[in-house]
Amino acid sequence: PDAGKQADEAPAVEASAAAPGGPIGLGYTILSVAGDGSNTVVDSARTFAAGDKIRIALETNADGFLYIFNAENDGPAPLMLYPHPALDGGANRIAAHARDFFPADLRYSFEFDDAAATEHLYVIFSRRPLADVPAGEALLAHCGGAARDDCYWKPAPEQWERLKAAAGADRVAEKRNDDLAKAQAPI
Repeated sequence: PDAGKQADEAPAVEASAAAPGGPIGLGYTILSVAGDGSNTVVDSARTFAAGDKIRIALETNADGFLYIFNAENDGPAPLMLYPHPALDGGANRIAAHARDFFPADLRYSFEFDDAAATEHLYVIFSRRPLADVPAGEALLAHCGGAARDDCYWKPAPEQWERLKAAAGADRVAEKRNDDLAKAQAPI
């Protein structure tokens, strides 16, 4: 029952519920993480190899809640990469008009494994917590009450289809600006 609640006890909503307040804008940049910890902007179509590490810089135009999923080969069994129990106790609230990095903790990054696949990264932002998607204390409970590095939540196939349908092409418009990726400049 608490799966969609945050520490501030905001009520959970279905992913398909209409959000008041007009369209949501979300800007993102993919950053490659080098061995020395430096970050370089890269194109989302780049081919990555085993051991490559990335972070994502995001900025929204509204306060809300962020979820990041990885679905290899766009399969039915994605992993929720964020929120994560080892990062801020599984909290996923973000503020409007503030560029944040995910993961924010420089000790962590999203790392590609050696399994050949086409990785699909789904970034889901909502003004309210998503129903039946654990975050905060509910995510920690899913992981046995501990902030474990090796614990990931996986939605059931029907949950995943519902989440993907809520972010269907008729509800999402994408505008790309590749100028930063073309620059390939470390930040």
